[in-house]
Amino acid sequence: MHQASEFQAPEKPTNPDAWKKLRDYMKASWEAFTKVSYILGHQYLESDQPPYTIEKAFEVMTVIHSRDDWEPNASDRVRVNKDNMQVIFEEKRRGVEETKALYSVLDVHSLGVSKNFEQDMIAAIDGQVLYARFCDVTTRAMYLTVYAGITKKNKDYKGALDTVDELESLASEIEQKYEDTFYPYYLYSRLHPVRIRRFKDDVVIHLNKIECVEDR
Repeated sequence: MHQASEFQAPEKPTNPDAWKKLRDYMKASWEAFTKVSYILGHQYLESDQPPYTIEKAFEVMTVIHSRDDWEPNASDRVRVNKDNMQVIFEEKRRGVEETKALYSVLDVHSLGVSKNFEQDMIAAIDGQVLYARFCDVTTRAMYLTVYAGITKKNKDYKGALDTVDELESLASEIEQKYEDTFYPYYLYSRLHPVRIRRFKDDVVIHLNKIECVEDR
């Protein structure tokens, strides 16, 4: 990954079939991206960054970027209920797994390219995996937190609370991985520990307002 203005010599793979793997990588990347960056086809991120708040995420999905005008009742499939959550969480799980599979789809060591190019592509997929994981945990956090507020059951509250540690752990992992690196700005803007922690803090605010009842 390099700045757009950086001069680079064209990379010429020695493997004549390298283009096929690059093609398959691009196709697989998009398929994975649609599963992690959207919630059942709905935009919920803000410029591919974590939403400021849980409320903002749902507003982006069902108001600002609502699909209801051309797909009536589309918002119904992203409302907070148990059935929707099962489908949504499975979409995110598959998206993360498909993103991790990009290493083998590309098989960069078989392309016949320079070590620098190999390292660049591995770094790119590393970033894609972190992005997929952040989409997964933010989605689960917002849904589980709202759901816990509805049911007020201890088990649902605990499920939401677990995402707080996940968010903090991911923010710390990103900080450590990209300390003293120099990649294009868009990587840092999307994998932004401050934004992740701000979203985490909003999750905590919501959880602190929930008064649980005994599970039945």
